[in-house]
Amino acid sequence: MKKVVYALHKTEYDDYLKQIIQNRTHAFEYFYDFLKENDPEEHLSTFSYLAEYFSILWQFEDLLEKVTLQSEWDELHQRWIVDSEVALKVVVHFHSLRTCQRELLAHNISFAIH
Repeated sequence: MKKVVYALHKTEYDDYLKQIIQNRTHAFEYFYDFLKENDPEEHLSTFSYLAEYFSILWQFEDLLEKVTLQSEWDELHQRWIVDSEVALKVVVHFHSLRTCQRELLAHNISFAIH
């Protein structure tokens, strides 16, 4: 087995995927209501942050799928062994998602389940 640079455990993968699906569902509902009540041109920054949020969610989901398809599965530890390039992408996408969520929160938009 090669040296482990980054490992994505099955439970982490499941949690990330669950969060992505839940957040996307809530974001779509909010976006639908937002478009019914507002003109995107009048609320350009909010519209832009929502569009960026959707983009990051889709990219992150695609990246997680790539991890499962291209990485080595470690059955004993229930994890994928990820090379450093893909690991960096996972970290960057996770950080981008959190940054975008903070920006949306600054516009009083939150998709957190309370």
